[in-house]
Amino acid sequence: MRPFAQKSERTARSRPSGHDKLIWLVNLALLFAMTLCVASGIAISGVALPELGIATLQTPFWFRLHALTAEVTVGVGLANTPDLTV
Repeated sequence: MRPFAQKSERTARSRPSGHDKLIWLVNLALLFAMTLCVASGIAISGVALPELGIATLQTPFWFRLHALTAEVTVGVGLANTPDLTV
């Protein structure tokens, strides 16, 4: 029998456990934070947007949003890594 063809412990009709739901929510938060981080990074970029002829959004709001989402992305990413040894 091939290893990938082995039967899963969970069946297709079983409900996800609380742990699975938590991991899904953490991954969703990570996706949201990373998307905001990349979007705000492009918005405040002094190279990417001016090269395309688009004015940048270099206001304190965008810099704070970028810093906050970068910290959240790193924090959630590290928290989501169970085998990380520090």
